[in-house]
Amino acid sequence: MKKALGVLIAAVLVISPLSAFAAVKAGDACKKSGSTATANGKKFTCIKNGKKFVWNKGVAVAKPKPVQTPTPLPTPTPEPTPSPTPTVYVPPAPIATPIPAPIVEKAPTGFADLVENYRGIPGAVWNEAQKLAASGSEKTTFELEYGPNTKLQTEIGSPLVHLNMASRLWTNYSQPKSTKAFFYNFADLRWVQDKNRALGGSWHKPEDLANNCTNTNNCSSFGGAYQGLGQLFFGLSTEQKPLFNLGFIRGNFAHEYTHTVQYTQLNAPANVKLPCWFAEGQPQVIAQALGFENLLDYGKSRIGWISQPAGVLGDYSPESFLKFYEQTGGAGTGICNQSVRFRVYDIGYFTVEALSSIKGIQASMDLVVSVGKGNTFESSFLAAYGITWKEASPILAKAVSRIYLER
Repeated sequence: MKKALGVLIAAVLVISPLSAFAAVKAGDACKKSGSTATANGKKFTCIKNGKKFVWNKGVAVAKPKPVQTPTPLPTPTPEPTPSPTPTVYVPPAPIATPIPAPIVEKAPTGFADLVENYRGIPGAVWNEAQKLAASGSEKTTFELEYGPNTKLQTEIGSPLVHLNMASRLWTNYSQPKSTKAFFYNFADLRWVQDKNRALGGSWHKPEDLANNCTNTNNCSSFGGAYQGLGQLFFGLSTEQKPLFNLGFIRGNFAHEYTHTVQYTQLNAPANVKLPCWFAEGQPQVIAQALGFENLLDYGKSRIGWISQPAGVLGDYSPESFLKFYEQTGGAGTGICNQSVRFRVYDIGYFTVEALSSIKGIQASMDLVVSVGKGNTFESSFLAAYGITWKEASPILAKAVSRIYLER
C-alpha cells in the first residue's frame, strides 16, 4: 500500500508544473535543460551553466488581455423632420412722419387789433363761411341750362353744389324763389343772348353779354335779380384749366349768386347803390371761401391775388389804398374810376374780408339791406360795424397794405 502511494506521488511530480511547488528565481537550480516555469510575470527556462542546470533571467510574459464583449451602440431613434412653417410676410410698419400742427393765427377782435392780427383774417372768414353754408337752407330753386356747344370741364363737378352752398350761406336774407342759370361759351353767345331776351326783362342786356364774351378764352359772367327772378349768365372759357384753378371757377358760381342776393335787397344793380370796391369785394369773399375745399388752398388762392404788381396804384402803401377807396366809390358816391376798377376784385375782396373777420360775414349783407331801405352807405356802415367809414378806412388801408407787403 505504501509502495502504491509512493508511485502515485512520483507521477504527480512528473505531470504537475514546477511552479506549482516553489517560486522560481533566476540562478536557482533546475532539473532538466529546456524545461520552463513561470513565476512573478516572467517565463524562466532551465539552462546548463557549467555542470549545473539553473533558471535563466526569464522574460516577461504578456498578460492575456481579457476578451471584451463589445457594448452594442444604441440604435439612434430618427428625429421627426419638422414640417416647414410657411413664412408670412409682415411688411415693416411705415415710419410716420410727424405732421406739424397748423399754425393758428389769432383773429382780430375789432378795429383796435385789426392791423396787429391781420394774419388771422383768412382763417376766421373761411371757417365761418363753411359753417354758414353747412347750417343754412336753400332759399331758391335753380334751373340750369347749357348752350349746345358748352361743356364744363369734368373735374368741375356740378355747379348746383356751389350755387346751393351760396344760397344756404345767405339763408337769413331775401332771395328769389327761382333762379335761372345759363352756361355758355363764345360759340354759344347768340344762344345766351336769345335766352336773355326771352326773360322779358333783365338788368343785363344782350349787348352786355357780347361785351363780356369777346373770344374763346375771354368770356365772363353776370349775376343779378330782376322783378323777383334770379338771373345768372356764366361765360366759360374753352381752355382746360389746371385742377387748382377750377376752384376759381367753382367760386365764380357763388360770386354771381351773391350778386343775386345783393340785387334782391337793393332792387337794383349793386354797383349803382354801393361803392364798387364793396359791390364786388363782398361776392369775392364768398367766391374764395366756397370755391376752395380747405383753408390751405384758400390761403394759396389769396397769394395769387396778392402777388400781382401794384401797376396804376403806384405802390401798396396805406396812402395808395385810401386813394383807391375814393376812386372806387368811397362812401357810396357811385363813382368808379375805370383805370383802377379791375382791382376791386382783389383790393375790394381783402377789404371786405377784413371787415368780415371783425363782425362776421353777415354784417356785410346787413349793410346792403340797410342801403336797400334808403339809408346812405355811411350810416349803414356805422350801423353794421359800429364805426364810421371815415374812422375805419385808414385802419383798413393799413391792414390791407400789410397783407400785400408782408405776404
